[in-house]
Amino acid sequence: MGKCFNTNPIVAPFLQIVVQTELGQLLYAPGTSAAFLALNSAITWDNYVSPGHTTNACAGIIINGAYVDTKFGDCSFQISDFYEKEPVKLYASEVDLNGDPCTFDSLCTVTECEGLQAQGLGETVLRELTLSESYRQNFLATDIRIREITQGNQLVSSINRNALYFRTILQHNVPRNYNPSGTFDSDQYLLEIYSLAALTTFNNDTAGWLDACGTCDTSENYTCSKVCLVPIPFPTLPVYNPYNTVSCWGL
Repeated sequence: MGKCFNTNPIVAPFLQIVVQTELGQLLYAPGTSAAFLALNSAITWDNYVSPGHTTNACAGIIINGAYVDTKFGDCSFQISDFYEKEPVKLYASEVDLNGDPCTFDSLCTVTECEGLQAQGLGETVLRELTLSESYRQNFLATDIRIREITQGNQLVSSINRNALYFRTILQHNVPRNYNPSGTFDSDQYLLEIYSLAALTTFNNDTAGWLDACGTCDTSENYTCSKVCLVPIPFPTLPVYNPYNTVSCWGL
């Protein structure tokens, strides 16, 4: 069954399949890296030898929604390039031999982990950085040779587009009255700090500073959604676009 999913030309690029035996052992697709298998004490399903059926025990297939966009490298990056943030949604159901939905008394499908939309993608960080620079009239050139002259290459390469970033936001309000009308207004300044690792010391010092300020508003903390209770290790997805690592010609 796992082989049928992996060789299907329609759904194969969007799925990772793991077979679970009656004893709970995880079996991965043939071709999975030896390092991953050794790290997780697992084998591929073509090397599995069944010890026989266990009464009242069930086996199954775990389907993971997985997809990697093809994209251009840093040297030919454009702000208008599309990137996907929404997770792959799976709607699993069982059908009969004719492809019609039907009811099975002994088989079922269960959603173990709902897909979550990623936050802090390097693609998002790079676009926000280029927007911030454009406010300073430092625009990212679309021509790759002009970009090299104006140091746009350094701007793009400073962000790891394949990474997930932490984001810390500091917003400062300055309430004041404009003269001579006396109209009340509030200037706002927003500082966004991105980092590949959590800025624990900075966050603790900032929280302590705000707590000691009697007239300041309390800080707001945002946490991630609940982590899946049944985490299953999956190997790294392959890169489908071989041109990702190819540098631009003449640069």
